[in-house]
Amino acid sequence: MNIDNGLINGVVFIDLKKAFDTIDHQIILQKLKNYGIDENSLTWFHSYLTDRTQKCRVNGQLSDSVPVACGVPQGSSLGPLLFLIYINDLPNCLDHTTARMFADDTSISYASDSAKDLQNVINTELKGLSDWLTTNKLSLNIVKTEFIVVGSRQRIKTLNNEIDIEINGNMVNQVTSVKSLGVHLDNHLMWSEHTDKLCKKIASAIGALKRIRSCISTNTAIQVYQALIQPHFDYCCS
Repeated sequence: MNIDNGLINGVVFIDLKKAFDTIDHQIILQKLKNYGIDENSLTWFHSYLTDRTQKCRVNGQLSDSVPVACGVPQGSSLGPLLFLIYINDLPNCLDHTTARMFADDTSISYASDSAKDLQNVINTELKGLSDWLTTNKLSLNIVKTEFIVVGSRQRIKTLNNEIDIEINGNMVNQVTSVKSLGVHLDNHLMWSEHTDKLCKKIASAIGALKRIRSCISTNTAIQVYQALIQPHFDYCCS
């Protein structure tokens, strides 16, 4: 819709450094309290998060135990949930951009008919985001954070790469295509890169099935198809 209306769309894909490992225990406990968790449950969460230790094994040698001062246990059922609660209020630091969040993948977007307005608004919003990250003791991975301008071919040509996005004095890398949640997006939303990569994956899986087809039953072949090929068609198709 924005492209049809001649607008340009700026999207910043945020990458956090070791997000699950840097969650502050006192902050997450306070957020749980703010969301209405009762005192008994808070005591349980405090016990769950604190007094944990970890060891490291290198070349068969095991290190001494060291206390884990922050972070949530990865691989646990509660880890992802606690992380989502931790970052749930991130959109509150944004006034004009739209935040889209899925697990630790976060993007902010803004549409405008002016390149200067787009640049000013996003840079201002990133300043607010930076302040939020500092308050919540999280760090931005500037190297992996990317910015893309999406629009019609004619509209993009008029920009001449004049949009500079930065955060804390560091320029954000501007790209013409980006991978988000397994989907390849280009700056014109033509989907050619995504379909090319998808076709290669499907062709490879079909080739593998073809090589073993004579050795397996029809039912097994159907199961292989449903497990290795059909998901490529179904993912993000609706």
